[in-house]
Amino acid sequence: YDVNDIMGLIGRAREHQLALHIRHGRAIQQISLQMSGGDYDGALLAVRKLLKEEPDYPNAINLKGQILLEGFGQYEEARACFDRVMALTRPDSEDYILAEELSAATYQEE
Repeated sequence: YDVNDIMGLIGRAREHQLALHIRHGRAIQQISLQMSGGDYDGALLAVRKLLKEEPDYPNAINLKGQILLEGFGQYEEARACFDRVMALTRPDSEDYILAEELSAATYQEE
């Protein structure tokens, strides 16, 4: 770990996204496990809880979109999540790129 990682644990990292990833890594991992196990209801509840705490967390917003898309077939709602991530992040960020790819999938299914 470097100083930024340690500062991220207490919410004072230079890079806000890194601080969020460190602080909420366990929750993100749990949500991902629920999704991979087909527990989309549980995953949606967990991601909504996380987003109440961190409403602008792109990784969690992307996960919510994925859950809505893959678990419930709610294409418009999922697309809104991906659009929000793209508005919150830079085009060269991993979150933006993932949101862009997932958003494209919402059009193919309709």
